[in-house]
Amino acid sequence: MQQVLENLTELPSSTGAEEIDLIFLKGIMENPIVKSLAKAHERLEDSKLEAVSDNNLELVNEILEDITPLINVDENVAELVGILKEPHFQ
Repeated sequence: MQQVLENLTELPSSTGAEEIDLIFLKGIMENPIVKSLAKAHERLEDSKLEAVSDNNLELVNEILEDITPLINVDENVAELVGILKEPHFQ
């Protein structure tokens, strides 16, 4: 993000960018909230998520076997079954 800010100040006038637009863009990029969001985004992209265990899918399937018969008894069970069956969860 710092590199983009530096490039904004060094941008030649031949690019066709209006001065007011560059000032506006620089103002946005220097906003502390935007900087915090960019920093959080970078941290999230840098973190590598790893499975806690090698048999997580087996555990999820066992849980599904145990709770699926209870779907009609409790709506929370039905919601949990739906979540556990989502492809992004598995």
